[in-house]
Amino acid sequence: MNGEIKVLFADDSSDFCEIINDYFSTYQDIKIVGIAKNGLQAYEMIIQKEPDIVVLDMIMPYIDGIGVLEKLKANPPRKMPLIIILSAVGQENITKNAISLGAQYYFVKPFSLDLLAERIRKLSRPIETESINKTSTMNSKSPFVKADSQVWIDDIEGYVTTLIRDLGVPAHIKGYQFLRDAIIMVENDMDMIDSVTKLLYPAIAKRYNTTAPRVERAIRHAIEVAWERGEANTIRRIFGYTVSTSKKRPSNTEFIATVLDTLRLEMK
Repeated sequence: MNGEIKVLFADDSSDFCEIINDYFSTYQDIKIVGIAKNGLQAYEMIIQKEPDIVVLDMIMPYIDGIGVLEKLKANPPRKMPLIIILSAVGQENITKNAISLGAQYYFVKPFSLDLLAERIRKLSRPIETESINKTSTMNSKSPFVKADSQVWIDDIEGYVTTLIRDLGVPAHIKGYQFLRDAIIMVENDMDMIDSVTKLLYPAIAKRYNTTAPRVERAIRHAIEVAWERGEANTIRRIFGYTVSTSKKRPSNTEFIATVLDTLRLEMK
């Protein structure tokens, strides 16, 4: 892809579509060529507008994101776009299916639009596409973990520590260590993000000789403190979509998932 990157968005949320239009209107290298409100419209617009990249929500009217991918596979357009899917926490099986049908990358909602723009740019570079395809296979491990690399693990731990401090989580509260460990543990085993109550909290509780409910409450408190006292620019950079649509803090799971998405992009 050379020059302007043509992007099609498919999402049935009017609020989100308005945010997308406003946000990308300032970009010179990314052009929104259309916004589809349902799966059938998305497929038709892919045929008509020939976008370079499609940002495709998994849950839409008429046919869902999986249905769109199946139609693209069965009846390929003249120009096949690269696909970024938007999935919600708890949709791991759907996300795996989407990747198997040809999606190149995924974002877990909520997410930062700054990160999305950067991923669009990276996907548009042919030299990086092969590498991204190889790392986008969904398994229990994070796609950026390098096996047998203690230095890499140390880098991840240091990055997580810096990031949650920048977000405004005080190091002296209990939730700080719990949150830090939660992010690193989920990074090493992505299945935990879909079972925070049954797997993640008990694992942290066992490590610190406490209970799962106390871990959950401490993490929630840490996030509340960050949301109220943290650096606004850092919060907006990482949680831009959330901040734009709601003043409420993200849930524990949303917070962990969004920080992990930041890791995937910024540590590549």
